[in-house]
Amino acid sequence: MSKQQHSLTARARLAAALTLLLACFSGAHAQQAGGAKGAMIFAVSGEMGTTIDPVVLVSGGKFVSPPMDESGDDPLAKFAGEYYREGRKFRIISGGGEAGSLTVKRSHVADECFRTGADVELESPVKIGRVRLALATDSDTLGRGQGTRRAPTEAERAAALKLAEESMRRRRVPAAVLKTLGAINLTATDLDGDGRAELIGSFVAKQGKQSRHLLFLIALPQADTFKTGLARYETVVAKDLPDPSVIDEVGNGGFLSEILVDQVDLDGDRVGEVVTTGASFEGQWYYIYKRGRGGWSRAYESSNYRCAY
Repeated sequence: MSKQQHSLTARARLAAALTLLLACFSGAHAQQAGGAKGAMIFAVSGEMGTTIDPVVLVSGGKFVSPPMDESGDDPLAKFAGEYYREGRKFRIISGGGEAGSLTVKRSHVADECFRTGADVELESPVKIGRVRLALATDSDTLGRGQGTRRAPTEAERAAALKLAEESMRRRRVPAAVLKTLGAINLTATDLDGDGRAELIGSFVAKQGKQSRHLLFLIALPQADTFKTGLARYETVVAKDLPDPSVIDEVGNGGFLSEILVDQVDLDGDRVGEVVTTGASFEGQWYYIYKRGRGGWSRAYESSNYRCAY
């Protein structure tokens, strides 16, 4: 064999090896995202008993909205028939990893309210409540590692509160109002698998009966402290509400405020996407945040109708 032929053969072998490696990588990535059919992701809540509600279908590397109440009877019935059969099981994900399973008990598709949801029974160490939520999925591959969700330490809590206060001060929230600043919920979880926890929290500062200043925060570890990775601020004003008296309820259980559902790597990039939720007067909304080259940003949103507050 000539040197030229030998070189061509070596190149062919190298090309074949690279092709095989790329195919394996692409296959793993597709499997991580749920394969050809896609992976359905649900929010697990303890707001009205223990229930699940669809958040997103991850299919072909894209975030696709599942049927909503506005989708009509046929799409909702088809969805319920596929996912909410009595006895169907789903895996629970908490802190990006394994957290047990749940079993569907009853679909709400025939009800007047919450037609996208279902009652479930948990087999999990996770204690679900109004602001302690989790994710569930029909995927066999998503969130297969060990979960990292935990309560923050006192030092972590202090650091997050400091960042929240600084962020609100930049938005000119009065100093007297900042004295009322408190956490609605605050969670420590490792989003990128580096062994250091990020902090994800929701905060409220109360301005009498007039308004509520709200902040959703992702704080990133930096040396021995934290820095702001994402801060989303908004104000709820009592006079703008259908019933101004409910200003005292803002922030409770995520009412008119954004709180964490949980995190899981949905796209196979080894960084967990952050799923959040909040309740309006007539529905539940969901957001997904993703880390990109420019930092953390909102990559998806959807909403499901429920009866009026």
